[in-house]
This record gives sequence, C-alpha cells and structure tokens, in this order.
Amino acid sequence: MASNYLQFSIELTVTPGKDGEIRNIIEQIELIDNATEDELNSMGLHPAFQSESGQEFINVLRNECALNFTSVQYSDSPKSLYLFAEDSGSPEQAACFIKMLLDANLIEVEEFTVLEWAETCSKPRPGEFSGGACMISREGITWRECAWAWASDVYRCHD
Repeated sequence: MASNYLQFSIELTVTPGKDGEIRNIIEQIELIDNATEDELNSMGLHPAFQSESGQEFINVLRNECALNFTSVQYSDSPKSLYLFAEDSGSPEQAACFIKMLLDANLIEVEEFTVLEWAETCSKPRPGEFSGGACMISREGITWRECAWAWASDVYRCHD
C-alpha cells in the first residue's frame, strides 16, 4: 500500500511587537472552525478576520472543516513564524492565512512571498508526484499548480 503526501513549509518574519497578536489569531482559529454564524459574530475576533482576506480565510477554513497546516512554530531571533505540513496540508488555507496576516501588517513582506508545496508518494508510481507554488502579495494570491498545467501552457505558446 502506498501513502500520498502534500507537504510545504514557509518561514515568515513577524512584524516587531506583533507576535502576541498572531498567537491570539491562531488560538481563535480553533474557535472559528466549530462556531455557528451567530457565535462568530459575537466572538470579538481579531480585526484581521474582518478584512476581505480574513473573510476568505474563514470561508476556506470552514469549507475544509479543519485547520490544515499541521504546525505553527515561532523562533525568537528575529521573530518568525514557521508554517508547515508534514503529511497532508492545504496550500490554499495556508496562502489565505498568510494573506490575512500580510493585510493586517502582522508579517513583513517586501513585495511578495512564495509558498511552494510538493505532492509525493511513498511508492515511485507514475502520476503520483507533483506540486506547485503561489505568490502572495498585497494585491492577491497568484497560483501556479501542477507541472502538467505548466507544460500545457508552454506547448500552446509554441503552436
């Protein structure tokens, strides 16, 4: 039997003095996941959740039924946030979370950051390996998914 994995990792620089706010947001995510609409409205959520990107993150979180980047770690010098999924993660959820933090000025990104992921298999079976990337900036999230889509685009350009 083979096992499939979707893995990613990214380290983000936390805006000085904002690590407490990020910790608060992460604690609130668990509450959001199980809340009704009325409960959501009365929770006193961090203002980042009220933004357009915050609402998008909540929608993605609720559609996927769980937080799907498995770990969040902090380092102290400089303050950074490390998001990763070892076995199975959601690049869409992670990208929306990063965009929400960026829009709330909780992380420092000069122009953009890139989240890359790999889809792998424990057995070397054809068609079981892929991956992708997305660019996250204040303007939005731009996706570049699997190699087949890239190859198809390149092939059409040569016609």
